[in-house]
Amino acid sequence: MNGVESTLAGLVLASREPAMGVGGGKILILNDAARDRLGLVEGESAGDVLPGLVLDCRSSSFCASLSLGGRRAAGRFISLGDVLLCRLSLEGGEVEMTPRSGVEHSLRSALADLRLALGRLGGLAAEREDGELSDSVSRVCHGYYRLSRTVLNLAAAEGIEQGGAVFSPTELDLVELIRELVWTVQFFAGPRGIAVGFSSRVEELPMAADRELVEQMLFNLISNSLLHLESGGRLEVSLALSGASAVISVDDSGSGIPGEELPGIFGEGGGLSSPPGIGLRLVRDIAEMHGGAFLIESRPGRGTAARVMLPTTLRPAKGFSGEESPYRRGGMEMALTQLASWLRSEDYDPRLMDD
Repeated sequence: MNGVESTLAGLVLASREPAMGVGGGKILILNDAARDRLGLVEGESAGDVLPGLVLDCRSSSFCASLSLGGRRAAGRFISLGDVLLCRLSLEGGEVEMTPRSGVEHSLRSALADLRLALGRLGGLAAEREDGELSDSVSRVCHGYYRLSRTVLNLAAAEGIEQGGAVFSPTELDLVELIRELVWTVQFFAGPRGIAVGFSSRVEELPMAADRELVEQMLFNLISNSLLHLESGGRLEVSLALSGASAVISVDDSGSGIPGEELPGIFGEGGGLSSPPGIGLRLVRDIAEMHGGAFLIESRPGRGTAARVMLPTTLRPAKGFSGEESPYRRGGMEMALTQLASWLRSEDYDPRLMDD
């Protein structure tokens, strides 16, 4: 046994959580927890257990959300030469959520009233050419969108995990969707000196996906990156094909995630249960709802790299039912909502709310 093999065996066998070592396309070594709790066996094809997004990752350290044996898990990965060490934190059978229906209904009603009032106040400020009133209304408008984002994302994440979310995959061109979304982000990022780019290895990519959920997922990823960028920073969104899957990458030049914090991005036991992590939790849930996967690479001091894999073989839904999406008014409405944690009050014109 060489030095790498000895190190791998020691790390796998010492872990109390399910752990395994993967190399050459196969599971090389397992601990008892991985055998007993996941039913894995040595020599099994790694591709039958781990998604291609994980196996193809070349980062030395990263974290990903996985589904193993019907259970969600947070996987922490470290490359040891040509071998990949994987340690897993499994969620329980049921995700406990605080009852929210009554509170959510009250908040939605209050937000609707606030939106109407802000639209009228914005029109009045413009009619009177009152700059001070207009600035005050813009600040309140910004607060409206921040609160709206929290309510909508919490409701969406809980709806997905409890099986009550509307899922309506339709035919779309993923290249066009991402290009339009990036253009919207460029509109706000350019004046701050932040470069936002998009590149694709294919000119078009017809596939089926829930357009609004994918936009919500990508805006959350981009917002998370923008929060860590200053003037002179760069954010790059790219699209590539890997087999029958589309891989969307969001790379930024921020400070990155410290290695010791990386395992905690999915929360205790693999669940992002706290509001500060709701954006990444929603990214994970939407990717998995499409049958895909989500991964974040650790690059301390050099930025963060997030990867979302979506299958291109999903079929369009024949029909759906449920509440109408809050984003039917168009892409800018979603941008104003999902980027609210990063946008500034002066980015909000309350007259746009007069509908």
